[in-house]
Amino acid sequence: MIEQPTDPSFDDFDDKDQMDLDISRLGGFSLIRVLVALGRYTLTGKSKAQYEDGVFELEDLECAVCNGRLHKTERDEKKDESEQRTRRKKYTICGPDTRGDEFYCVGKITKAADGKGFVVITAKPSSKNYV
Repeated sequence: MIEQPTDPSFDDFDDKDQMDLDISRLGGFSLIRVLVALGRYTLTGKSKAQYEDGVFELEDLECAVCNGRLHKTERDEKKDESEQRTRRKKYTICGPDTRGDEFYCVGKITKAADGKGFVVITAKPSSKNYV
C-alpha cells in the first residue's frame, strides 16, 4: 500500500470557505492540491481525450494529486500569442488513484479573472517510467 502523506496546508483550514479565502498565500504543489480539492481544475487537449476514452476517472486524478507527491517541475516550452515563452512551470505529479495504484499527471497553474486554476495537460495510470 502506498503511504499517503498529509499536506500541512490543508490542516490550516477549518472549512472550505476559509480555504478559498486563504488560497492566495499558497504556491506551487500546495496550491495545486488545494485547487484540485476545490474542483478548480480543467482538462484540456490530451487529458480531456484520455478522460473521454475512459483511461481514468476524475476521482482518480483528484485522489492522486491530493495524496501524491511532486515528481518534478520543468519550464513550459509553449509560447503565448506574442511568441514569447510563458515561463510557467509544468508540474509532474505521481500518487495513488482510488484503487491505490500509481497515477501520473502533468499540469500547470493558470491565472484567470475568477482566480487561479490548475490545467491538466495529461493524466493516466503510471507506467514504470514515472514511479
